[in-house]
Amino acid sequence: MAYDPTGDWPTIAMITKETGKDNKFLANAVELFNQTNDLYEDLPFTQCNDGSVHTHIMDGNIPSGTWRRVNEGIRPTTSGSLQVSDTVGLLENRAECDLVLAKKSGDVAMFRHRQDRRITEGLNQQVAATYFYGDPRTDPKKFYGMSPRYDVLGNPSDKPSANTFGMSHVLDAGGSSADSQSSIWLLGLGVDIGVFGIYPNTAPNAGIEADDLGEIDLRDAEGKVFRGYATHYRVQQGIAVSDWRYVVRIANIEYTAAMDEAAINKMCDLMIDATMALPNLKLVRPVFYMNRTIHARLLKMATRKQNMLLGFSDIYGVKNQLNISNIPIKRCDALLNTEAVITS
Repeated sequence: MAYDPTGDWPTIAMITKETGKDNKFLANAVELFNQTNDLYEDLPFTQCNDGSVHTHIMDGNIPSGTWRRVNEGIRPTTSGSLQVSDTVGLLENRAECDLVLAKKSGDVAMFRHRQDRRITEGLNQQVAATYFYGDPRTDPKKFYGMSPRYDVLGNPSDKPSANTFGMSHVLDAGGSSADSQSSIWLLGLGVDIGVFGIYPNTAPNAGIEADDLGEIDLRDAEGKVFRGYATHYRVQQGIAVSDWRYVVRIANIEYTAAMDEAAINKMCDLMIDATMALPNLKLVRPVFYMNRTIHARLLKMATRKQNMLLGFSDIYGVKNQLNISNIPIKRCDALLNTEAVITS
């Protein structure tokens, strides 16, 4: 799906728009997911095309045509495409509260929603962290995130040969202290073109479910029974990359290093290099993601007008969005300050 700025963007909020009217717990969970994770606001979702697996073709080298004369044949070429299968993970939790305590609040529904916020925020943080750091090689229950796919400087060696226009997709910000690094990610979002979320074709609501179990028996730490309310939450999601060239990671950002104007300018230069690495900005929705520490530094620099590359514009329906070259700069709390140093 090519990016259409005038069309509907299939985010979780859009997919669950109608369902949320009848399931307040689901609507509450989706709202909190969007409030606490900017990636959820932007990431388009689609159902898996094979149960809990989404199989797609990753483009390889771009084949060349043949100039020919009339009545002269050509030799067909292939693109060297690679079949890739991305999977989803299954994450669950249950919110419980004492019936007596809920009724004392005077508004049982509101009390339960407030209590459930802790559960849904925890699920959101876990899913967001897996989007970037999930690695089935160390935890088979999780889906592949972004970091294991872009874990060496330059261009990942396991990707098919493709026209990168001479640009690298894992850039080095120069940090060298062990386990004190962070990353900025430029994601070209778009279903079947760049980066998109996936969920099983048997799961409703973009893979988010909220089942109100109502009034049931609960048990305390000693196994004794009491009456209470419960809601069961389930998230079945993964992330897919159709064309690996629509992702750029700026790695080795040392968060303890001084961030003066020169350092910010260097970071902005790297972000410009990242935008140049994406094959076509018109086909996807490009967005930068970083953690609070780095985001705050760029925000301060933009406010002080010391870097003319940074600014504020109305982009994708968001007013006064921090951006660089009209590409939004957003915060994702799942991104760490404790990453290892990435090498070639």
